[in-house]
Amino acid sequence: MTHSTANRTDRRQNTTDWMSSSKKQQLVESWCGFVEKHVSRGWTPYLLTFQFREIGGPRQQVAHEMEKDVERVFATFLTRVVRNPTSRRSVGKLPIWIASPDYPVRKNDKQPVGDFCINDGRHIQGICLMPPKSRLKEPLNEHFEEYATLYVRAPFPLVLIDAEPITKTSGKATDYTLKALKSGRATNDEIVVLPRALTEVSRPS
Repeated sequence: MTHSTANRTDRRQNTTDWMSSSKKQQLVESWCGFVEKHVSRGWTPYLLTFQFREIGGPRQQVAHEMEKDVERVFATFLTRVVRNPTSRRSVGKLPIWIASPDYPVRKNDKQPVGDFCINDGRHIQGICLMPPKSRLKEPLNEHFEEYATLYVRAPFPLVLIDAEPITKTSGKATDYTLKALKSGRATNDEIVVLPRALTEVSRPS
């Protein structure tokens, strides 16, 4: 682990120590409003799920590897949506991903043990906002099914990517996606927002 990664981890742990429940709720509500605003402007919301093979190592390393792989998948996906993602003309027209660490909640004894054992149950869940105009001809859920091997391949740790259309309240779906932030199992610094450029996405403060 690099020195910068270690420093980032320390900041995340410190954030968890001082952030109050009310502050966490405000952050989640900000994201809910962010998503709802885009949906009202014609963006299409999806619920994303990323699952990974056993990564191994300390928690911070596992988190870093998952985050890095989500970024890899996003970079690959961008060119399927926009011809030239780095062009000035693409600003404000790129898909938006808001991804958070997530953990399974035991509901009954029939749930697979692997849900809780692989990487201590940690996976990534997120919201995808698809822009009104896109090169992608098929719905996002069909795209990931058809082109799974484009995203899930060796030697990377991702083993599953799934997208489900959000057909009801996008705000509630966002609140559900960020439940680890509300419960204190994730910090605001662990919320991955893509694309990262501030000129492309205004992140709630």
